[in-house]
Parts: sequence; structure tokens; C-alpha cells
Amino acid sequence: MVNQNTSGVIIIDKNSGLTSHDVVSIVRKALGIRRVGHCGTLDPLATGLLVICVGKYTRLSPWLMSVDKEYVSTFEFGSYSNTDDADGSITMLQENSHIEESLLRDKLTRFHGEIMQVPPIYSAIRVGGQRSYKRARNGGEVKLQPRSVTVEKMDLIRFSYPEAIFKIKCSKGTYIRSLARDLGKACGSAGYVSQLRRTKVGSISIDSAITVEDLQK
Repeated sequence: MVNQNTSGVIIIDKNSGLTSHDVVSIVRKALGIRRVGHCGTLDPLATGLLVICVGKYTRLSPWLMSVDKEYVSTFEFGSYSNTDDADGSITMLQENSHIEESLLRDKLTRFHGEIMQVPPIYSAIRVGGQRSYKRARNGGEVKLQPRSVTVEKMDLIRFSYPEAIFKIKCSKGTYIRSLARDLGKACGSAGYVSQLRRTKVGSISIDSAITVEDLQK
């Protein structure tokens, strides 16, 4: 059993399907320590870098949550998702919504620097004291206000309609799902995140990460 005074930072490469809270629970069980927290939620669909703080290092959480993040993400165009990702209910657009690469690159210029972004309704933002995703699941009306975020870079790595792969560096609070949704709309179509991998949190890289299975061993 690990000493209860043990403190540190664990860099986890999260599997798809796990929530960030699932990983925290696994770490608590593996180490036998209650004081464990994560620094920045990853959606269940997403994989990659999840920074876990243990013991007195949980004091670092506010700082680690405030730094820039980097992602590699695949956007799927021509279809709408009610959650803005592949875990939602997918509806293919009826009209011809094919996007040419030249149009996509042109519209990308709108998504650089400081932008106003409306978070997905299926998010953890509180609306009237209730999490937005809970209200949405219960059929309640959800109207979220736009907020200012910064996209330092959003580079198109590969494009073969309907899929596009991007490398993105952005500020705290940026929703990649909203970028996919809004870029699709800007191109006269629709879009959602089909794959998402976080590769960097501040100066911490995915190259330093271990898997949950490694930790348990």
C-alpha cells in the first residue's frame, strides 16, 4: 500500500470510453489514496493526456487547468450530432453538403485568435444550478451563452471528404466539439468530432504518459 502522505503528478494516456472521473477512481484504488484529482476533463470519446494530481500536488490543479492544451482531432462533415461528437445521435444532412478543401481552408481563417464560442449543450456547464448535459438529457431547454476562447493554431493535417484531421492548440475552456460544429456550419454544412486525442497540457507531453493498465500493474 502506498503511503498516505505520497504526493505527485501522474501523466495518464486515457483510453476511449473512460470518463475523467473513472480514471481518478482507478488511481485512488490502485494507490490506496483518497486525495486524487484530474486537471482538465476529457470526454469519454477522447483519448490522450490526462494529468492526475495526488496528495498535496492537488494544489497544482488550478494552474494546470489554466494552461493551453494541444489536440489532434478528426472532424466528420456532412452530418449533425446532438452532442457534437460521435457519441451522440448522428443525422446525415439531406442536401448536398460536400465541402471542397479550398473552401475549408478559407473558412479556417475565422477560427484563429480570440473567438466567441457557444459550448455544446451536452457539457458540464451549470445552467440554473444543474449541469447542462443533465438538463439536455431530461428534455429541458438549454441555451448557453457564447464565451471568449483563444485558438492559437488550427492546422489542417489531412482532408478527404467527409473527414478532416486537425492539429489544434487552444486556451482553457475551448471546446473542440464546438469548433467542429461551427466550422461545418461556416462551410454551409455540419460537422462533429469523430476522434479526439489530447497530446499536450502546457509543457507536459503525451510522450511522458503511462496507460491505466500500466498504473494498475
